[in-house]
Amino acid sequence: MGEVITFFSALALGHCLFLSVYLWKYAKKYPSARFLSFLLIALAIRLLKSVLIILFDGLPYVVPASGLIGTTLIGPFLWFYLQTWLYNTSEKTSGLLLHFLPAGILLLWQPFVSSPMIFYQYTFAALHLLAYLIAAGRKVHVEKVRYNAIKKRWVGYLFASLSALWLVFAWQLFIHQDIAYLTITVVATSILYSLSLWSITHIREILKPLPNQYASSQQVDELVQKIKTLFEQDKIYKDASLNLQALAKELKQPPYLVSKSINTFFQKSFPELLNHYRIKEATRLLQEEQFKHYSIEAVAYECGFNALSAFYTAFKKIHHITPAVFKKHRQTRKEHL
Repeated sequence: MGEVITFFSALALGHCLFLSVYLWKYAKKYPSARFLSFLLIALAIRLLKSVLIILFDGLPYVVPASGLIGTTLIGPFLWFYLQTWLYNTSEKTSGLLLHFLPAGILLLWQPFVSSPMIFYQYTFAALHLLAYLIAAGRKVHVEKVRYNAIKKRWVGYLFASLSALWLVFAWQLFIHQDIAYLTITVVATSILYSLSLWSITHIREILKPLPNQYASSQQVDELVQKIKTLFEQDKIYKDASLNLQALAKELKQPPYLVSKSINTFFQKSFPELLNHYRIKEATRLLQEEQFKHYSIEAVAYECGFNALSAFYTAFKKIHHITPAVFKKHRQTRKEHL
């Protein structure tokens, strides 16, 4: 069993290190390449530590210490990879060094560490990585509107892999048996190999920065006018399947730019804008005499809602009464007149 694990671990490590070197081919064009390269190396260091502990007894303390350092490097390298990948920029050197300060302190502290302190160091390293996973996860969630299909898959796969890796790291804090190291080795080997294999087949997509998130005021103004035309003249909101991606496709613009234009001009999110126009149309239908024979359900579907409950919720949010009560009040008022 140990020989099989060793073989596949060596294969994953070799593949990972090959990719980390290969990435430097793109480092000049894509700043994210060097940080992704270092991230893979940090993962490889962490895996190597577990493999060596399984294979050999009585290893010097430098081996587990190197695994500890590798763990505290994963988060910062992930952060800066995403920083450069999402925005095609990186923080100043001082900011960058601050992120790696914990790893540096742990490295210098190793000669003075006693056995009882090891648990607390590993706990700190696990919490350190968790904090970066949460912060980085929030960052990629905010920018998700700018991902294409491949980038979306890559982000999901990357975070699923690192989260699984974190779970086995945390598990090791409480299980001090060979099974813990064995599990970490198997999980880390699988993740490293599949991550590096998938990366190398989509190399440009995982390095190429996302489209510029900023747009000129002229671009936004022009796009807003097109959006107003589609909503007010073409009444595109009546399409029950309309979503941000479909609207962006109609406008021949990236979804993030359409979303930004809506937020900037209308001070609403896309769903809020959609409901605004749909309820405005529903209000008109419920008020005009020629549509008095329309049922509430017919009005809802005519305005683009595909569920009566969604229509009631949106209508009540704006008018503070249900469509049925609104219709009844209008009819009562007309009878009195």
